[in-house]
Amino acid sequence: MNRIVLLVLISLCSASTVLADGLPHYIAENSFDISLRVCAEYFLVSNETIDGYYQQGFPEIEEVKQLLRCAMINLGAYDDTFGPLEYVLGNVFKPCPSDTEYAERTRSCVKKALDSICPSDVFSRAYASFMCYYRGYGNLITDEFFIPNSLLELTQMMLFVQSSLNLPDEVLVQYSQGNILNEPNFPNVLYVWAVRGGYFSVDEGIQLENLYIQYGIPGLLSQETRQCAADVAQANCNLDLVTLLYNMYVTCLRPLLPFESFVQTFAVEQLKCKTCGAVQPAKPSYTY
Repeated sequence: MNRIVLLVLISLCSASTVLADGLPHYIAENSFDISLRVCAEYFLVSNETIDGYYQQGFPEIEEVKQLLRCAMINLGAYDDTFGPLEYVLGNVFKPCPSDTEYAERTRSCVKKALDSICPSDVFSRAYASFMCYYRGYGNLITDEFFIPNSLLELTQMMLFVQSSLNLPDEVLVQYSQGNILNEPNFPNVLYVWAVRGGYFSVDEGIQLENLYIQYGIPGLLSQETRQCAADVAQANCNLDLVTLLYNMYVTCLRPLLPFESFVQTFAVEQLKCKTCGAVQPAKPSYTY
């Protein structure tokens, strides 16, 4: 069952719901062009100069290197340690339908380029990575797409969930011990987090593409996962959205997503912060 059918099922199931979707929540969308021009303002570069760089195919000069690195970081598509994140940066380009080797060709180009550039030369490494995509992945496009949340943003989202649902310390203790899935508040925690972060829509249901851009787990876009989500949506048509999402998570998404480990470590950090008497939330020291 494809995504269109899944959207129809969700729409039918929520036809009697008076909730309004299309709200901003904590969801960000951006495009490469907007991101590049935002960075141009930071570096005091005019729009006319940016237009010229487009026409010249992004010449290998220091200013362009700085701008491209900034733009990719702004999109959540690049990390100085790990290099380009294909599951994010790939949204900036449209591969030719007949080209079946664009991904592997680009990965090979990136590896070869980064192996030959000193790790401390962050601007040249970012530039070389982008040019591998620019020359080998597909045509550069201006479409906006979902921007993944950073670790800090995910933590802020969980702080909002904790505050808005008024979760007592007893719940955090349970989460810190790994007692999460069957804890009575967890379905609401999952729902508020997913809606606020752009991973579930009141009108359209589960947003697998956004989850993929966030986590880069290929299984999220598999036909098996799509079919599973559609089946759960159909079977839970008469249930509220909180229960629907919880059942979908348990049935389809739990083996793929690191959400419970994130919740557990978040709870540990928050309780640790309370123990030491800190006023501000503890700085996150975990992965997501």
